[in-house]
This record gives sequence, C-alpha cells and structure tokens, in this order.
Amino acid sequence: MTLFGAVSSMHHATAAFTSGLRKELRPTKRNIFPGAIPITEADKETCARQTGQVAPGNALMGKPSQCSCKHGYPQAFSLDPAPPTQQFKRRSMDRVNSGLLKLTCPLIVNAVDALEDEGFINKMNSILAAKEGEDELSQCMNDAHAIHSSTRKKLIFGPATEESNDDNQTFQMLKSKLGDKGAEYFLDSGVAGANPLTKKKDVKCLHAWLADYLFRITDEEAC
Repeated sequence: MTLFGAVSSMHHATAAFTSGLRKELRPTKRNIFPGAIPITEADKETCARQTGQVAPGNALMGKPSQCSCKHGYPQAFSLDPAPPTQQFKRRSMDRVNSGLLKLTCPLIVNAVDALEDEGFINKMNSILAAKEGEDELSQCMNDAHAIHSSTRKKLIFGPATEESNDDNQTFQMLKSKLGDKGAEYFLDSGVAGANPLTKKKDVKCLHAWLADYLFRITDEEAC
C-alpha cells in the first residue's frame, strides 16, 4: 500500500484506505524499483526539460509503468542511489542519492510545493503521531520504507550477500564518502532518505511520497 494512496482515500472519502501494493515487474538492473520500466534517451531529455537539470540524467534508471501525463511524458523517475561518473565507470562516485525517486513533472511539483507551503507535512505528521503507529497509514509508511531500503541494497549489492559487502566496490566508495556509520544509515534509509527506525514518524517530503505512489499504484487506480 502506498502512503499517497492512503492519504487520498482519507482526504476524499474519510474512510478506509484503498491503495495496495501493486505487483512488481520482474526486476532487472535498469527497472528494479517496483512498478518501473526502462527509460529511453528521449526520457532523459524529458527529465532535463522538466527539471532544468542535466546531471540527474546520469542517475535515471526507470519510469512508472502505469502513469504518464496526458501528453505521454513520465511524471517521475527512479534513480541509481550511487550513480557512476559520466564515464559510466564505478571507479569513482560524483554523488549519492538518498532518495530513490524524483518527481519531475513541473505542474505536479508546483502543486505539491503549494501543499507543503500550506503545512500539509505537519498535518500528516500530526495524524501519524496521534495514531501512535497503530493505524493503516503508519503501516503504509513502514512498508514503503522497507521497500525503498530493500531496493537500495539490491542496487548496491545485486545478488551479493552481506558476507561479501566488504568486497563490493560501490559499498567501499560509499564508506569512503559517508563513513562507516553513514554508509550503513544510507543503506537502511527509507523514502526520501528518511530513517525508518526512528519512533517519530516524519513524512519529510511529499514529492517523494507522490513519486512512490506513481510507481506503486495499483492496476485499479492506474492513470
């Protein structure tokens, strides 16, 4: 179940939350995030046009399989958490992405900006705090954090086991860049890089949660 699916149901019907975890596509290196399909060179150009940024194109991995705007463009993209340099070699690392998803449609981004300006993050955090983690909304959040953490580890290690972590070149670069504890925290982090282990629930970023919804939307709710 996605957090935005739960929020949408609560907001529009003040009833039970309706969205559920959609079936995952068979994962590959380029579409490992649930609900993702591979991107094209045209998608990279779309992202650059939508965001005004070229650098994120080096980290793009997938786009939602079921959602696009009325013009046919992706509205969000999944990202490599530790993208290679522009030479596409993992001998060095320009940056790391704490979040696995990026909302890119400028119209949606502006609309979500307005919601955040109106204090919707604090509103959602207040609802989560009042329920003390015992409601369906909190469970949606926990499930999403677990999915993001698991996906991030798969992208870093592939089929490798924890015993071989010390031999993983990308993990070693992460530790060099973030420190040992920082690298472990990075791997365990959830949506938008949030700490899923903290007792205090924090939505943190509506853009990331909406992007999660666009990727993991159910078949019944497809755009």
